[in-house]
Amino acid sequence: MLRARALAGLLSLAASASWGQGSDALATTPLQALAAQRLRERAAQPLTPASEAERQVLLAAARTALAQGDSQTALNRLEAAAAMSHAADTELLVVQARVQGGDYRQGLSFASHTAGAHLNEPRALALYGWMLGLGEQAPYALRLIDAGLARMPEQPQLMAVKQQLTRLEADAAAETSPEAAAFRPGPLATGSAVPDHGQALASGLLIADGRLALVPLEALEAARDTQALWVRNGLGVTRSATLHRRISGAGLALLRLDTRITPAPGATPLTRPPRDAFAGSPASTLSYLAAPGARPAWPAMHTGFLGRAGMGSTQALGIGLPQGSHGGAVFDHAGRLIGIGLAPRMVPLSALLAELPTELEALPVSMDATKRPPDQLYEQALPLTVQVLAARP
Repeated sequence: MLRARALAGLLSLAASASWGQGSDALATTPLQALAAQRLRERAAQPLTPASEAERQVLLAAARTALAQGDSQTALNRLEAAAAMSHAADTELLVVQARVQGGDYRQGLSFASHTAGAHLNEPRALALYGWMLGLGEQAPYALRLIDAGLARMPEQPQLMAVKQQLTRLEADAAAETSPEAAAFRPGPLATGSAVPDHGQALASGLLIADGRLALVPLEALEAARDTQALWVRNGLGVTRSATLHRRISGAGLALLRLDTRITPAPGATPLTRPPRDAFAGSPASTLSYLAAPGARPAWPAMHTGFLGRAGMGSTQALGIGLPQGSHGGAVFDHAGRLIGIGLAPRMVPLSALLAELPTELEALPVSMDATKRPPDQLYEQALPLTVQVLAARP
């Protein structure tokens, strides 16, 4: 019986390493290495009180570094803590540090490991399930959450995240409960402070080397001119902003950031194709789910096929989005900018260039139409996709 349970644990760990990697991933998983890792973990001696206190100091230092936006220092502290003990609290922070540093794909992979290696830690499964959902794998995430609820019946965090995953569906109603939205995992906020009474207005796109944000004009018209504004990207970096220019013909506005958001190390720069995308072309858009309050969040990706053109300066978006989710950039399957989504329509690239020649013509034209995997596209867009935030009047 014990050997059967041990084998089941190893298979579970192997499966966790394959989640989100395709149907044939399990066949290529290095099971022997995973088994050796599990055996080493079981053979490890419990930490002494002094060693555990040292580990907690390392975790506290990592949290401080993350709060300051220093993900590399946080990872260094977490590596030292992980060498002392294979613990879920360390690994959850590793995921946050990876994503906050712009390495979304490694963060997703490590979230998979953490959820599989710590089967009775609901925070690990909730984090991984939410990350899967944001990358358009909500049905699979729901199956994993249900498996977790079978082990931990009525577990509040898992039940809450399961409910939030339904908000990712096309035309799903926006969340109205701050308490329910609080269960959504997301980045840590750094930079400019947003007051507790702040509210999220829309999504937007960083342009001009992180000095400007292109956002829906409609969202700003709902706020008074005197209201304070901020933008926060998917890595949690927050900057105060002011209205720079209204682009009424396109239904957009430019915000000027008080301090530039510098690209994460190794970030893929924004590019554009040589011409507008045709109707029927595959495309993806990243935008933030509507929610009460101004909590830090990761955007959700939605993919589909562009609708018809010839609608004046706009084109049918053709991608179903949750209610209130608008303003995000639209990318072709090679990760090139092709428009801004104002569901149910899109402002195509040609209209953007006509309205913003100074700001956008400097974008490199890429002839590379090679399709990128969804997780690579998400990682590229994460630091460029911003929440537009305002202080409530």
